Amino acid sequence: YHVREVTTSSNQIILTNYYEKEEKQLYVMEQELYGERTKSLFYINGERQNAFLEKESGKTATLNISGSIDDYIENKSNWKKYVNYLTTRIKEVKYDGKECYALINQNEQLFVEKATGLLIGKCEENIVVVIDYNFNTVKDEVFIEPNLEEYSVMEMK
Repeated sequence: YHVREVTTSSNQIILTNYYEKEEKQLYVMEQELYGERTKSLFYINGERQNAFLEKESGKTATLNISGSIDDYIENKSNWKKYVNYLTTRIKEVKYDGKECYALINQNEQLFVEKATGLLIGKCEENIVVVIDYNFNTVKDEVFIEPNLEEYSVMEMK
């Protein structure tokens, strides 16, 4: 599956893409903060995990990282925890043209699509997050790692 998340605030834009197919995962985060662009890529292919960081000042690669990228949908869409808060209000709304439940807790609103139960949006003060999901569309080519010759390489032990 593929999850695309766009986060905007008054001084920052973050574009996050998460891809998963079989045992392969890729997490890409592109952000622009005060005019500076940064791109982070995390590849997991079976047991191997590599990270790539691209900045205007240069590119670095860190190979054989330990740890893991949590399953995106389980981690990001774990909206159920908000239902447990005593102060959370739930109401039916339309968000991005879809029938949703709005979970409202103090300064935060989460929008859960009724038909799928997936988190499709979030608003918190001046930050807006819009989330799109695509299932059964990820091609193997997306998991091809960048050319290491273009990066300063560090290897974790």
